[in-house]
Order: sequence, then C-alpha cells, then structure tokens
Amino acid sequence: FIFNINFFFSILVFFGVPSLFLSLRAKEYVGHTVIFSLIFAIPFVIILDYIGHITSTCFIANSVFIIRLLGYVTIDQILWCIFCVYFLIMFYRYFFSQNSSRKLYVRNTTPLVILLFILFLIFFILYFVNPNYLRIPYFYLTYGTVIGVVPLVVTSFIFKKIRYTFVKVGLYFFLFSFIYEITADKLGWWQFP
Repeated sequence: FIFNINFFFSILVFFGVPSLFLSLRAKEYVGHTVIFSLIFAIPFVIILDYIGHITSTCFIANSVFIIRLLGYVTIDQILWCIFCVYFLIMFYRYFFSQNSSRKLYVRNTTPLVILLFILFLIFFILYFVNPNYLRIPYFYLTYGTVIGVVPLVVTSFIFKKIRYTFVKVGLYFFLFSFIYEITADKLGWWQFP
C-alpha cells in the first residue's frame, strides 16, 4: 500500500520473494516444479482469464504488457498463475513432503494434467467453432469445481494420509490469497464487473 505497486510488481513481491526463498532452500525440487508449473498454469489461466473477461466476471484493466493473448488474456495473469502454482508446490514439497520421490510426484499429478489439457482442447475447439459457447454463466464456480474441488476431494479419498496436510496447506494459502485479494481490490489490479 505504501508504494502503490502494480499487478506485475505484486507478483514479484507476493510470490517471487517466497518462491526464491524456497528455491534456495530446496534446490532439488526446482526443476520438476518449474516444469509442472508451466504445464499446469498456462492452459489453466488462459481458459480462466479469457472466459472471465468475456463473461465480465473478472477484468484486468492495467497490464504492463501491450499484448493480450486471444484479445483478453494478459501476460501478467499468466505470470501470476505460474508463480502461484510454483509457490504452492514448493511450499508443500519443502514443508510437508521432503521425502517424496519424483516418480510418486509425477504419477500423482498426471490425471490432473490430462484433465486440464482435455479442458484446454475443448476450450480451443469452442473458441474456433463459436466463441459464444464460452460465455458460461457462473464460470468461476463451475471451473473451480471441475479443476479444483473434484481433484482435491478425489485425492483426499485416495491418499487418506495426506488429508491433514492438505488442510494445513489449504488454510495457509486461503489466508495468503485473502490478503492478496484485499490488496488487489484496494489497489485496483483487477475488477469484478
């Protein structure tokens, strides 16, 4: 609030600093986490941001980048999602799963990545056939349920030992995201028309 930072700089402050700290503390996780963050975040945020804009659910008015993918998706939003996913995974892996193996990590995330790419393919088919099909009412609720809640519930039932860990990580990131959202709303980084 003191420096009245913009959305792009907020990514560095809120996500970059803790991500850098965790990266320096847990270098062995960086490579796989970067790859997963890119694979997951880019299609996720393109769908989210595009439909958010065309349905007037969310709009990022000021971007430091001139280019907007598909006419609406800002580079800032893509970077935000990449850093957000990276920070979340590094946080979890550093604090809660230091003994997990790469093989287990990759195997457990594969269904989520497959689901996301199926959604991404459907998104582009609809985008090219008729973009009006993408005007989905209550989109954030629907998309959040399909890509967030369902995998979380399924994972909680399959891997019962990590339920408590998910709750702890979830509570931390709920508070973190709430603080970020309040800051964003106060400083006008995005709007919910």
